[in-house]
Amino acid sequence: MDSTGREQLKRHLPEIILGLLMLAQASFLLVLTAPIAFVSDEWQFLFFRQGFSPGTTLDPYYEHLVAVPNYLYSTAVGIFGLGTNRPMQIAALLTFLGLNALLFVYLRRRAGGWAALIGTALILFLGAAFAMAFALAFPFAFAGNSASGPRLPPTGLTASCSRR
Repeated sequence: MDSTGREQLKRHLPEIILGLLMLAQASFLLVLTAPIAFVSDEWQFLFFRQGFSPGTTLDPYYEHLVAVPNYLYSTAVGIFGLGTNRPMQIAALLTFLGLNALLFVYLRRRAGGWAALIGTALILFLGAAFAMAFALAFPFAFAGNSASGPRLPPTGLTASCSRR
């Protein structure tokens, strides 16, 4: 390997390590969630929100619009039936890993690759989202809120957090 290849490998090492960590976490979560069936709030979507009518789609769930989860649950049950929760677990896992990848990109731009790797690995393995990701598939419905970030006032904290 020439010096250019080593330099490129060195430069992309945090991304490679993150990919390996995400692969390990995905394998762990898939094994861990294998015996878990539908639980808790998921039954609301399975029995009371069947179909794709505007009434079932736009009806709020505890004041939250849950159109996407409603479509996903209805489609998954239509294709796979009630015998398995695996498709929803995989959707939750992909959402969880995708949000971690977005966090890595966000942190890398502000703090560099290695700091981003450490911050993302902490959330990937120890964050509250991890606990919910393996407990049940339903919380991925609110992942959009996590991805959009906090709503900050137009002055104050936003000005102090911006990169100069």
